[in-house]
Amino acid sequence: MAKNVVFLFCLFVLYACRQSPVRYSGDPVFPDTDTLQATLINADFIFDFPRQIALSDSLLVIRDVGAAIPGEPAYFHLFSDRGDYLGSFGRRGRGPGELLESTTLTFDRNGTAYAYDPASKKTVCYPLHDSLPCPFREFDMRQALPDSLVRQRYTRITDLLRIPAGDFLVIGNNDFLRFGIYTGQGSVRPIWNTYPQLTAMGTPAEVWSIFNSSAKYRLAPDGSKLACATYVGAVLDCYSVDNDRMERIGTYRIYEPVYKIFEGVTPTQITRTDRTVIGFEDLDVTNRYIYGLLNGCSQGAYAYPDRIVVFDWEGRPVRSYHVDMPLCKIAVDDKRGVIYALTASEGEPCRLVRFDLPDE
Repeated sequence: MAKNVVFLFCLFVLYACRQSPVRYSGDPVFPDTDTLQATLINADFIFDFPRQIALSDSLLVIRDVGAAIPGEPAYFHLFSDRGDYLGSFGRRGRGPGELLESTTLTFDRNGTAYAYDPASKKTVCYPLHDSLPCPFREFDMRQALPDSLVRQRYTRITDLLRIPAGDFLVIGNNDFLRFGIYTGQGSVRPIWNTYPQLTAMGTPAEVWSIFNSSAKYRLAPDGSKLACATYVGAVLDCYSVDNDRMERIGTYRIYEPVYKIFEGVTPTQITRTDRTVIGFEDLDVTNRYIYGLLNGCSQGAYAYPDRIVVFDWEGRPVRSYHVDMPLCKIAVDDKRGVIYALTASEGEPCRLVRFDLPDE
């Protein structure tokens, strides 16, 4: 009898541990706050559905997926750091140098831009130091994943980030491939396949889907760190990157993900509800800090954020900037002390602005 009691007690403890609550901090408390005023640097260009501002030295590239339609066929729009429009590149299509889709735009140390097309399973490279229209080269990635993973495990590459020193960091969609290394030829080599716990009751497949539902992935400029930030809820998941090795720095849970599951869909996909708290609208990183447009409103009362928050790579809140207009995208130039942004005022077109950061 005593043995049975002990056995049942052990089962209870194990179950309780598995169901232990995952703690979320709620709104971070920042030790330093400030107010920034926007300077309009381009009032003429009309953006449709911008998804990213990418910064390379003194050049800004706006990735605009809504503009990739007949009559306005370019995915990428190039601007100087003064806001002058310099031209567009990355045509929509199936031909050489063209894209059906585009994920995060990243750069190598020479200023060459890299865009992965998950629909065509190829990567196109654009050397932006040349004049537009710029030359390009591309490489086929249809054989980058074993067929067994694609067909039986529904594994796919969702994003591709250029590591400045050479290879590519691959973003996958499940625990067969969360992060991997791709050299530009051959197959992807998985290097990290675990996800953090986000809810007490959620399945692993639900966690995978949260990190693939408009989540943002950004590499530090020196390639040594990776930040992942969720849009459904607010979770900041950070890693060190050293050649083909990764280690988790920490997972910082701010708003708990609330969602519902699409019934009858394989692999599992989640969607937002009116109770979903929106997390990171956008993200950019420097070697020292993580900058985010942290939202915090519910899906049922959605509004773009009017604050830029700063964390260190250990997840500690550093400062918060209140801005004078709602924003949808940001890019940080810490060398010049500038944040570039796209505005998101209701009923008005997106505008390209800049904020000058105060001296630390």
